[in-house]
Amino acid sequence: MKRAFTFLEVIVLIAILGIVLSVALIKFDTINQNLEEMEVKKVCSALRSARAYSLKRRSNVVVSLYENSLKASSKDREFINLKLKKLKINTNLSDSKIEFKISSFSANAGSIILSGNKKYKITIPVATGKITYRGVVE
Repeated sequence: MKRAFTFLEVIVLIAILGIVLSVALIKFDTINQNLEEMEVKKVCSALRSARAYSLKRRSNVVVSLYENSLKASSKDREFINLKLKKLKINTNLSDSKIEFKISSFSANAGSIILSGNKKYKITIPVATGKITYRGVVE
């Protein structure tokens, strides 16, 4: 004798699978957002390191911004090469470069927008060169 599933059993199975999948999607979205926030922190850390290097070594440092990466170098070596996996870099800085002068002040000021599922804003004022994370922007 053949055993088959009843219509009710199939509906219950679909409902259970739907609940499990919705929980998994929410968890995946949270993980994805956390990964983006970690990359924002890495970019801020890289910029702060470049500024600190400029102060400590008393040398000019240039941070070049590309779509998926940033590189920091002084006249004698490249010391930061950060590749982004989740975010893209947009900026209003001329030549997509930040230059930290020996005086610790930034030669150019502006904003860096990191775009992923959300947009994150980092500002660099010309007066201080201090890197400020402004959070999520709409």
